[in-house]
Amino acid sequence: MIYFNKFITVCICIAIFVTGSCLATHKIAIEGMPGAGKSTSLLDLISEFSDRCILFSETNPEPNSEWQGFSPSDQGDIFHQIWTTRMDLAIALSEKVPCLLFDRSYYSNLAYKYASDRHCGTNFYDEYIKIFNNDLRDKQFSLIILLDVSPEIGLLRRHQLGDMITFPWSEIGFLEELRRFYTEELIQFATCPIVTINTNNLSSSEVKSRIREEIEKIIGVPLEHHPVEFSEDIKNQMIKFSEEKMLGNYHSELINVFGYPTMYFRKHSIQLHDGRPVFLNTQRWKEIIQEITF
Repeated sequence: MIYFNKFITVCICIAIFVTGSCLATHKIAIEGMPGAGKSTSLLDLISEFSDRCILFSETNPEPNSEWQGFSPSDQGDIFHQIWTTRMDLAIALSEKVPCLLFDRSYYSNLAYKYASDRHCGTNFYDEYIKIFNNDLRDKQFSLIILLDVSPEIGLLRRHQLGDMITFPWSEIGFLEELRRFYTEELIQFATCPIVTINTNNLSSSEVKSRIREEIEKIIGVPLEHHPVEFSEDIKNQMIKFSEEKMLGNYHSELINVFGYPTMYFRKHSIQLHDGRPVFLNTQRWKEIIQEITF
């Protein structure tokens, strides 16, 4: 067996998560400008909060996914469906975990369409609002932590990280319109509290500290716990898979997600399942939920 009895492991993990008086799952989205520090901070924080939180990575196409080459409109449709399904998954996890953390939210899709219309002359936004209102408007978060940064500083940070920045994300004008959505439009859609943190002059450790403070206001300070230790062989398997898929720098600690070793990256997450690494994507989440509700 790779990591003791699977049934016992899952039961222990669920017991840890539901300990206490958790009546409903808090859903906290970390949203905002590219280069503001969202993913970098979450990758560090998830190990601190792994006893109480599950992290949903960004909704990015997997390497070699055919929809990477789709038009922006078609990609937007796929992102919308992913988010609709993801929020249904969050409901299915209700009362099983105290907190779900989201690297971005469905508002990213709205923000893109708003900025594209204003900067690129497309006609996405008004029509998409109707679809959004029908499918997602009533599936609100508990809190949105909005990270703000100037377009110039955010773009510079992404260049320093070595990101491949495609049009229109490389355009200052587009990023200015994206920022306008977050500062002027978002409040029209979100009914939950929005906490804005400007990261222009903050170090990565300061950004992480500010996010930690806001999460702790919702779920309390992290509990003392002893992380499940996975073998070096498992870690090596995960690293080899990530290198083959060119996922970039990995999160330093393997996290136990319902008994499965899980590793987070800036744009993806992977998990060891049936002895092999797989992407922790929508389909994999459906499988996990079926297991823990069986």
